[in-house]
Amino acid sequence: MPTSSSFCRALHDYDAQDSACLSFRRHDLIEIVTRAPSGWWVGSVQDKSGWFPSSYVTAVVAQDASRRRIISSENGDFWMPQVTSDGRIFYVNTESGQHAQDIPTEDMEAALSLGKFRAVGLTASGPMSFRHSRLMGDTRRNANQARRPREPSTYWDFDSDSDDEESPEIIVITEPLPSGPASPPIRLQQAPDPSEIVIDLEGTVCAGTVPALVERLTAHGFSDPAYLNAFLTTFKSFTTVSELLYLLVERFWIQPPPNLTAVERDEWVQSEQQLIRTRVLETLKYLLVHEELETVELDQIEEFLAINGVAKFSAAKKLSVLIEQARRGGAVNNLPPALSPYLPKSSKPLKLLDIQPLELAQQLTILDSRLYQCIKPADCLQQVWPQKTQTANSIVSFIQTSKNIRLWVVETVLTESDRRQRARIIDHFISIADHCRTLQNLSAMAAITFGLNTLAIRRLTRTWARVNPIFAGQLRACETLMISSKGSSNYRFMMKSVVPPCVPFLGFTISTLQSIKDGSPDTLPVHRDRAALLVNFKKRQSVADVVDEIKQWQVPYNLKVVPSIQNYVEDSLHSVDDIAAEHFDAMSLELEPR
Repeated sequence: MPTSSSFCRALHDYDAQDSACLSFRRHDLIEIVTRAPSGWWVGSVQDKSGWFPSSYVTAVVAQDASRRRIISSENGDFWMPQVTSDGRIFYVNTESGQHAQDIPTEDMEAALSLGKFRAVGLTASGPMSFRHSRLMGDTRRNANQARRPREPSTYWDFDSDSDDEESPEIIVITEPLPSGPASPPIRLQQAPDPSEIVIDLEGTVCAGTVPALVERLTAHGFSDPAYLNAFLTTFKSFTTVSELLYLLVERFWIQPPPNLTAVERDEWVQSEQQLIRTRVLETLKYLLVHEELETVELDQIEEFLAINGVAKFSAAKKLSVLIEQARRGGAVNNLPPALSPYLPKSSKPLKLLDIQPLELAQQLTILDSRLYQCIKPADCLQQVWPQKTQTANSIVSFIQTSKNIRLWVVETVLTESDRRQRARIIDHFISIADHCRTLQNLSAMAAITFGLNTLAIRRLTRTWARVNPIFAGQLRACETLMISSKGSSNYRFMMKSVVPPCVPFLGFTISTLQSIKDGSPDTLPVHRDRAALLVNFKKRQSVADVVDEIKQWQVPYNLKVVPSIQNYVEDSLHSVDDIAAEHFDAMSLELEPR
């Protein structure tokens, strides 16, 4: 029996597989009742108690033990929790020796000098019954009051300087503990080895070896969707598909610990092995659905699924179906009928002013959306971890298309010799950009806006004097998002209210990836062994967050392709691919000399 009450904070969710165990959620405050040498502790949360693995929690310990007093704002009195020989906890004033239960309820608040003190009876569902109390910090305490030392690690570290924050809830045991608590479960998941994996106090993985990261991916005791997503999004930056498959198969065949009885072995199989194997199969499903696996990798999974010990799982049959789909090339999305386009009345070769601005904006949006949907997590990884062999990259293709739209705008304006017609072309492009903004194709809107703001175009003052004021106002609206001094913040604020489909401006995304690349190393040294390196998983988490942001906008538009206009757009963009910027300056000077 402990000599004083102590608490710990949950690092992870824990779902108990045994009625004698205590389930809790991440960040829960747990009162520790018993610490067994095996590593299993007895604790309580609200009206429940039971065994739990100590590797899932962190003790609440102050760096300065002197902060662990509850200080009176009036006379310096403070109250300490005490545990009797029969397991009851009560508060004693260490100055006066007065017991909290001796004080009338109406005088409790003043006596404790802690604000409110209220006791609410709860019905016990576990081996103990409880009284639930809340101790709230007195708003009159201040940092100049004296601190008196006490034993470390006895209870939650109250912030006695805070005027606004409430103190955490305290679980007060009022009935004796049973003399013989239930035996702890048969096997304790070992605490993480810091030389293999590093986890912060919030339960977030910071770094680890590849096998340790895979083990956590398929761990039986907790579920972390954020970690799962980050791992599967970025694993190609620190391992290969073949190595991952090898480690998953090895993990699937995990064996029970030695020296178990037949009953204990059956319990271990049901509570741990089955869950680990299920998570291995779920990971394989993710790879089949979201990764473009090579034939040899599909064969590797298929051979694994054919083994008797694997084939009995119902999930194995579903994975076999996914393998066949992957070999055929996947499924096709069915979309509702597209909107009817505005078709040009004439069948003659198209010119810019022959096409309605809205229709041009729609065709540009179809083109940009298709390119944006082609961006894969691997493309983002390549921005942060460039591969030695140059491979096709959808981000590069998307950026090149945006660049060509900008060059197309500049060239089309500068090749028109008539000033009035030039102003009409500028009006037309502004209207296209405005429609792109309405369609939420912010990439094309930005490209057109940047094109119209190049020096070669902006210096044509006599041409701009003929631009329609209405269109000039539309251009200013686009510039506010992209070019103004607060363009980045304006753009990000607007994106918070955007609903897909959308084609974002990729420039800000590339800048974020570059910051991640330069901001931290790919690997981190083990504290005790500088030669050993762990995968910097926090860096991978940051990249995964960017990938998630891209994915949320990869929703197809319900627009119909007009072949003649789409061909015109593509031909126009390809024709400016090799035009040098210095040519534009010369063309501009020829149109309007200095």
